[in-house]
Amino acid sequence: MNPIRNSQRVRVLFNRYGFGLLGVSVLACSALLANDSKQCNAAADCDKLGRGPWICEVPAGVCASAPASEGGGAGIAGTDTAASGGMTMDGAPDAGSVGIGIGGMGSGGTGSVSGPAVDTRGRVLSYSGAGALRGINSANGTLNDGHQFEVTEDGLSIVDLGVWDQGADGLSGPHTVTLFSIDKAGAGAGASAKPITGGSVIVPAGVAVPFDGGFRFAPLSAPIDLKPGTYAVVAYGLNAPDPYGDGGNVPLAGTGIRDLRFNPSEFSSNQSPAYPASGGTGSICSVSFHFKSSHDKFVKIMPLGDSMTEGQGSSGGYRLPLAGLLAEHQVAFQFVGSVATNPGTLSPDQVHHEGHTGAMIAAANARPGIDGSLGAYLGPGGVTPDFILLMIGTVDMDLPYLPETAPDRMDSLMTHILDKSAGLAPLAHLIVAQLPPNKDSAADARVVTYNAALAALVNRHKAAGENVSVVDMHAILGPDDFFDRLSPNDAGYAKMARVWVNAILQP
Repeated sequence: MNPIRNSQRVRVLFNRYGFGLLGVSVLACSALLANDSKQCNAAADCDKLGRGPWICEVPAGVCASAPASEGGGAGIAGTDTAASGGMTMDGAPDAGSVGIGIGGMGSGGTGSVSGPAVDTRGRVLSYSGAGALRGINSANGTLNDGHQFEVTEDGLSIVDLGVWDQGADGLSGPHTVTLFSIDKAGAGAGASAKPITGGSVIVPAGVAVPFDGGFRFAPLSAPIDLKPGTYAVVAYGLNAPDPYGDGGNVPLAGTGIRDLRFNPSEFSSNQSPAYPASGGTGSICSVSFHFKSSHDKFVKIMPLGDSMTEGQGSSGGYRLPLAGLLAEHQVAFQFVGSVATNPGTLSPDQVHHEGHTGAMIAAANARPGIDGSLGAYLGPGGVTPDFILLMIGTVDMDLPYLPETAPDRMDSLMTHILDKSAGLAPLAHLIVAQLPPNKDSAADARVVTYNAALAALVNRHKAAGENVSVVDMHAILGPDDFFDRLSPNDAGYAKMARVWVNAILQP
């Protein structure tokens, strides 16, 4: 049974495959900035620009060099990482959350995000509006600008409120943001607008508070539970020098919130809780919030394997385009794992995986093995994913190390994952990849033989009632899809992502 078919589907529009903060969702209209130039995963440079995932764009000369291939050579990896922790949005300890640490650049390496394996019980999504621009109306004074929405289900709570920060460079002054209950949507809402007790914050000037999706957020003193009904949220004192957000509203589906497509707005010096006396259905959107919903469902996906899972030869590997494809197919998901190397431009809460450079099917020749390490990745000692994307054996074939018995080692690994009585993840859907080509002809001949045995092995496990399938990564890649002899380049990883997403979406 595919858990996606039985989970809530959510339409996600977001910046360069980035998501919002861990454990919460974002209602926002923000910039989907063009980002076709050279990008890097240098977290220190992202941090200078406000940690906005799509703003991590640095000159090519700043980019870290790619690590050496698994077959040999030595790359110098970046080692700067930040400690992780568990804090909710309002600062209270929360064992179900993961604090995100942003690493700097090591010598010739890349910054990375450090933290424990992610196994959240909440969904991580970021809503944004395409084409948001700077908005300044020099003919008028300050602008109070808001957004109307409808709560359609019980179990929804607001945890913070935010105001548009064009360029992620900090706010010039403080701005109050206030939640209102209203009787009806549209221009006539002002007569019934009532500020919600405890539902107002002051977002301070500068960059001290979190930035996400184009907005600066300040936490509420306590989360506010909203019952089904009609509401609005308004930010005060915008226009020059802090511009309003001029971007499209986004309809939300399946989240318990519906966008009402009306922006209460007014050029006025009135302060909160004065509700704007006018507004319209245009594209202005200057205010946002994070919310939690008890109805949110998502699937946990563990990328598992060697350096190709980590993404050697690319920034983010297949995980970056896979995130985008999952969102296009309206799949709410969370990447899980114990490591967070090579995040590329993935949002900090979507960087986790189990890609281990140099790993073999089982440990040998002083190299690590996936099979012997499963207890740290899965089950009581790790996490419980819905999907496991397993691609392993490249090093075994390349060295080579006993290629004729590699299928037996793979059989043991699959059994340790899927066995109904003793497996570490018997309910997961294990998707096993046949290996990509090796540009060395002798090694590739071993790969072809192994791939054939792998398909037969998967069929045997499937016949035993285990939830396993096989995908072909060999036929899809050509000579131009490689960074080096073993590792795909960006184009190759994009092709791999399409294979993975098709397998995930299968009934």
